[in-house]
Amino acid sequence: MLEKYVVYIRLLKKKQVSIGDDKNLRKNKILAPPVLQSFTRQRQWGRLFIASALISSGLLIVSASYDLSRAGLSYAVPIYWGGVLLQFVPAVIILLDKNVTRDEAIGLVLLLGFTLYLTKLMVNPSVFKFMDEMQQWRSTYNILETHRLLERNPILEVSPYYPGLQNVTHALVSLTGWGIHDAGVILIGVIRIMLMLSLFLFFEGLSHSHRISGLSALLYMCNPAFLGWTSYYIYQSLALPLAFLALYCIIRLKFTEIPFIEGATNLRFGFIVCILLIVPAITITHHITAIVFATLVTLFAVGPALWVKINTTHNWHILVKLARRASRWLSRRVALFWILARQNKNVEFKKNELGWLAVLIAVYIFIWVTYFAPLTLVYLGGQIGGIIDEIVHINLSSFLKRPKASLPDLPPFELVTAYGSMILLLIVVPFGMLQTLRKFRGDSLAISMVSGSTTLFLVFVVRFASARGGEILGRTWPFLYVVIALVLAVGILFLTDLTSRIRWPARLGVFSAILILFVGGIASGWPPYWSRLPGKYIVGGAERSVDIYGLTVSTWARDHIKHNSIMAADFMLFHMLGSYGLQAPLMGMGELFVNETFSDYHYNIINEYGLEYLVVDTRMADEAPRLGFYYGSWERSE
Repeated sequence: MLEKYVVYIRLLKKKQVSIGDDKNLRKNKILAPPVLQSFTRQRQWGRLFIASALISSGLLIVSASYDLSRAGLSYAVPIYWGGVLLQFVPAVIILLDKNVTRDEAIGLVLLLGFTLYLTKLMVNPSVFKFMDEMQQWRSTYNILETHRLLERNPILEVSPYYPGLQNVTHALVSLTGWGIHDAGVILIGVIRIMLMLSLFLFFEGLSHSHRISGLSALLYMCNPAFLGWTSYYIYQSLALPLAFLALYCIIRLKFTEIPFIEGATNLRFGFIVCILLIVPAITITHHITAIVFATLVTLFAVGPALWVKINTTHNWHILVKLARRASRWLSRRVALFWILARQNKNVEFKKNELGWLAVLIAVYIFIWVTYFAPLTLVYLGGQIGGIIDEIVHINLSSFLKRPKASLPDLPPFELVTAYGSMILLLIVVPFGMLQTLRKFRGDSLAISMVSGSTTLFLVFVVRFASARGGEILGRTWPFLYVVIALVLAVGILFLTDLTSRIRWPARLGVFSAILILFVGGIASGWPPYWSRLPGKYIVGGAERSVDIYGLTVSTWARDHIKHNSIMAADFMLFHMLGSYGLQAPLMGMGELFVNETFSDYHYNIINEYGLEYLVVDTRMADEAPRLGFYYGSWERSE
């Protein structure tokens, strides 16, 4: 071991490696002395402390903007954006620096990820107001009351069949005596830290660079679902970090064969055990995450057989030249992948552990869905089948007449950044894919991420071809950014490391582009702008429709009406009565409310479904719903 330390110090003197340069350390099969590692960490914390003070100040400004918004003051919005940018900008500046250390990168990723979670939490700190959160609240409550799994949830039938998050919350409530909300908020906060750390380690394992991994994790925070979907008390929030942790273990399995540390065999066994424990947890926590995780592992498994190793720059230029010629009838991206596949026609598949792992994950999913959660097929099949049917039977005239998404309703500033972020993705992602192929020649795992990035273009096609494309795109962002964040980071760092003559203009452009991706992601994501800050009641306004009156009605129903009574109400009261009210409301009963006369047809509906109560919020007559409907997404507001 001492010989390794001596070699390390000699290489430092010759400036062949730098402290924290993981790639060269593995190349030379050496390990930095613990004393030098400790000294380096102590010396490199300075900028992180300054960034922490700025990020915390930004969080304080956001908190002040929420108080101003509750008071109804219009200038709360620019103050909010100022606070959010003050959190984000210091991290961007430091992570773009060529001399950023691993300690700084990890610290910034963890700190920024957690403060953005607090940014969402401070909007509604005392009660769950998002629809999906209320659905999970009801499933967790059922477990606490009955001490049984798979109890029916009337507001989301599939939720009890994926009890991972609910079981963890149940354990926390049983141990501490906290309420479901308090335990859920703390649990999601811990999960957020786990998510950011797993992301960083996963990207670091792929790129062998803490600089690329730090920027990749930062760019992941630009996805439109980060501030909302991944911060809510929903089963996806737990499944995502579990998936990233499993992917990190998979990446490490590839490198434990290199004896740059002692005890590599034991470490390899530990990673295998972790994977075997995490995969079932993902399977029983969230269906979509399990499917996406299986897809990524399959990409990693078949990567060596599908991609040619490009060993020289000369070969790379030949491929690019051929790709440009082929792009006369094919897009540049498709042409490049076609050439790579043709060049790799003689490669044979090899037995590898990832292939067996992909099969194991598929078996887990099949067993769980077939024997425990058959409703999943109905739940997902109906949505996917409807989208496919729309695309197959698409008509140009009806497509042009179709009402477009809600982006034009955004304020001008947010509208520009939302469209700008989408345009930047379509431009920068292909460029980043090219640079990733150049930088990671022969690395099947990194190149598999490049192939996965092509799904961005497929998702955009679905976005504009399907009437429900906007909702589907919003739900796929957390998974899509897993594969495109790495290629974005590689492309961005290539631009920032250009020659000194154009370095600062390039960095200024890159800095502006990252800000547009971040602001545009928030603007085009969930929650929408009218629900992003707290304030007065809004008709059909998602979280802004959950106020003291609706919660009081739900509490009264819980205390005075038999539980699981069949009711009909508007969309938001449906979730409040089904969760906090412990009732069994029915969706799609809008016909009972919107007609001026009550006929025999309506009586037949009441008798058919056994309706006992109709709950009406008279405030709905004051204005049109912001979501575009009162009682269900099938409804179109006039």
